[in-house]
Amino acid sequence: DTIFQARKADIKVSKDLLNISHAMAKAISQMVSRNSNIYLLGDSDEINVDDLLTLASYLFNDEELYRGLNEENIFDGLPNNTLIKSNTISYSDISSGNHIIRTPQLEVHMFTGNLGSGHGHISPLHIDVSGKNNSFFIDSGRFTYVDNEKRLYYKSAEAHNIPMLKQGYPVLPKGSWSYTAISETSRGIFIQKNNYELMQAENYSYQDLIIRRKIIKASDEIIVLVDEYLSNKPNDAQILFHLHPSCKIKN
Repeated sequence: DTIFQARKADIKVSKDLLNISHAMAKAISQMVSRNSNIYLLGDSDEINVDDLLTLASYLFNDEELYRGLNEENIFDGLPNNTLIKSNTISYSDISSGNHIIRTPQLEVHMFTGNLGSGHGHISPLHIDVSGKNNSFFIDSGRFTYVDNEKRLYYKSAEAHNIPMLKQGYPVLPKGSWSYTAISETSRGIFIQKNNYELMQAENYSYQDLIIRRKIIKASDEIIVLVDEYLSNKPNDAQILFHLHPSCKIKN
């Protein structure tokens, strides 16, 4: 918006600000699900970012970012192109720990970072899964800024789609803005070979235990999830999944 208003007022904007803003827009375009809502990482709200990406497309002359006009930007005087790009290309960013397998039918996002303070949630190896028109497994989000039991739960490991132990997770929320520790994870690997893709990462937060999660694209219609518990003693495994409210389980 700053760049947009500066351009309308004929105010010069630095090249650094333009380049950084363009890079941010391209990153946002990768971090959205099929319904154009940004992935719920930490205290994020479920926000549709189509209007932001369309504005960025106009400002930076980047047709890959165009997402059409809606009630948020229809009066901004932006051109109404007819070609809207559909993102079906997989994406991996080791630095942030975000990896996404995309096919025309399915999309799987895995978080391998170790956010554990402030707005971050305890979500090592968390996955989001969506189909062509529906979300299946999701991050529940935060729902509230009130410092109560619900807020602590939504920030906890138990509120995410992760592999852990039945005895609980060793990292706990400590009030609204801090944690007892920070999860130790690898940033993961992402491999593409022929028509196959692999996302893999480990969680080292437990003593004497490594939890390894693999996501394998076997075809456009088949995604395989493999969770490995590597230890020299018995453990009771627990794998959590949270369904989107629109999903129903049939007996």
